[in-house]
Amino acid sequence: MAVTSTSTVTIDSEASVATNYGQQLPATLRWRPLPARLVEEEVPSPLAVLQTPDQPVPCRRCLQDSQVGDELLLLSYDPFLGDSPYRCASPIFVHSKPACEPAAVPASGGDIPEQLQKRLLAVRAYDGKHMMQGSEVVNGDSLLETCQRLLGDGTLAEYCHVHFATPGCFAVRIEKSSLPN
Repeated sequence: MAVTSTSTVTIDSEASVATNYGQQLPATLRWRPLPARLVEEEVPSPLAVLQTPDQPVPCRRCLQDSQVGDELLLLSYDPFLGDSPYRCASPIFVHSKPACEPAAVPASGGDIPEQLQKRLLAVRAYDGKHMMQGSEVVNGDSLLETCQRLLGDGTLAEYCHVHFATPGCFAVRIEKSSLPN
């Protein structure tokens, strides 16, 4: 694993007021987990930066917030699965020490992680040709209804990329369950 530097960082708070923890995705939607190569211990990027944030940050691997003192890798990650003018890499954090287990991702539905429900989010919906069909900035407690609206019947959108709005870190992909795995 290549690590270019070690530092302590302060991340601006992006918390929004959210009270509806425990929301669940309907069976018509599902999470897309990180690719296996990013879940393994060896990180495939020479641009990985080892950091020890002085406040919790969201880990993209386990979908939980870190604890103060945890070592995390800050990586550049491209969530697009196809070519698009919207294609771009985004930063993500993943636990380094202690290492975490990948989030369990059901075939459809599932709980919306608390880390998403308590932050300001940018939600971008894309069609099968990876062209943007809509976007919204929402409080995390509105993520479920936003995804249901953007991916609902009669829309061309097939999936949403969710980013933490303030720092721009990629959070998760939510897609229609009818898409092939």
